[in-house]
Amino acid sequence: MSAPGEKQFFETITKSFVDVPITEAGVDTADFCEASENLVKIFGLFGNPAFTVVQNDLTGNIAKVRAFLASNPDSAKTLESLLAHDRKLNPSAKPPPTTNGLLWLLRGLKFTALGLRANVTNKNEELSTSFTKGYDGSLRKWHGMLIRPVFYLAMKACPYRATFYPKLGQPPEVVMEKLEMWLSALEHIVKKEEGVFKDGGHTQQPIVTGTSVLGLKYKDGVMLAADNLASYGSLARFRDIQRLHPLGEHTVLAVAGDMSDFQWLQRDLDAILRRQETLALSDSHPPLSPANVYDYLANLYYSRRSKMNPLWNAILVGGWDRAKRERNLVTTVLSATLHSSISPPSFLGYVDLLGTTYSAPTLATGFGSHIAQPLLREAYEAKAGVDGTGELLTCEEAEKLLDECMKVLFYRDARSLNKYQIATITEEGVKIGDAKSSETQWGFAEDLRGYGAQDQ
Repeated sequence: MSAPGEKQFFETITKSFVDVPITEAGVDTADFCEASENLVKIFGLFGNPAFTVVQNDLTGNIAKVRAFLASNPDSAKTLESLLAHDRKLNPSAKPPPTTNGLLWLLRGLKFTALGLRANVTNKNEELSTSFTKGYDGSLRKWHGMLIRPVFYLAMKACPYRATFYPKLGQPPEVVMEKLEMWLSALEHIVKKEEGVFKDGGHTQQPIVTGTSVLGLKYKDGVMLAADNLASYGSLARFRDIQRLHPLGEHTVLAVAGDMSDFQWLQRDLDAILRRQETLALSDSHPPLSPANVYDYLANLYYSRRSKMNPLWNAILVGGWDRAKRERNLVTTVLSATLHSSISPPSFLGYVDLLGTTYSAPTLATGFGSHIAQPLLREAYEAKAGVDGTGELLTCEEAEKLLDECMKVLFYRDARSLNKYQIATITEEGVKIGDAKSSETQWGFAEDLRGYGAQDQ
């Protein structure tokens, strides 16, 4: 307990989180480190050597950030610039060393903030219970089976609240007011920097992925095909995932690559679509066309690639451009000529994680670009010609062709599944068919041994 006239704990620290400058450029690195060093002192009030492991962990990570700041004073003035410069200096490290130190420091600060917040909120709860909750909500998921017992043991060594709070100073109401301000500032900084890591920490190594998607222009519009498998590494883990995403009345995305980035993209595009539909309540505002979606994705993926934070997808955008159809009709009327061979206003484009874009009558991603694309191109050119001026495939022919390509991919691609869907985009709108399977024949492989031609 503090003696009369003795300074309160918050009067002895040299820097509080309340005093850490936060500007448009970010959180000041030097002041953040100093405030974090003062936070470590609060565990000294616990009066138990069991918390040495917590103090050492925090102190070690603060030292990593301070060392980087000392070596790069002009490029690490804020935590945000420090992260950017660390990635620049260590492009192949995932994550870079100082970034990793800051990440673990923030996790430690979050653990402290959660523990104290739970205890301040619940006046009848002991610190051991509050800090155990804080550990479960922060560090636990990052610790292995050997580290967790050490931290749980430390939680049991927390002092009683009747012993701890008087050590912060007197009178209690003044101390609690300052603790609340200090804790709120800490929570704000932790939340802000967690957002920086989240914004700058999308998929760097895809885990759950989808394989090839196919696209084809035909007489009445566009067809897209994708199987329903999302693989966890090489494990065929999720077998009922729809990788065809409708967007509005005349656009569909067929997405390969990382499924978490696909889910993020779905939410992003759906939000844009809702805004556009609201604006479209006015007759003067045109709806999103497939070309608009394609241009947006091209800019988005190139921007993310340029920031060294790509979205790990390859996407086919298929759609029907109603405005183009109307322009074709106007052109036909003005020329007073019936052009029955005018190509339909169908759209098919490709975008990948590098921001690479191109359009073609037939497209495929991933392994499909090697296995299925030759089959698609051969069938398309056999009827429409190399220049595409001839008659296009009918709906039945296009679907049969995609069925055959999906069967070949199932035979040849270890990450594919014999369960797929086909989306059809025409002037009438979008139709995504139910999942179906191809008839396969494996009898020829019963007596095969090894690879290549050889005596059995």
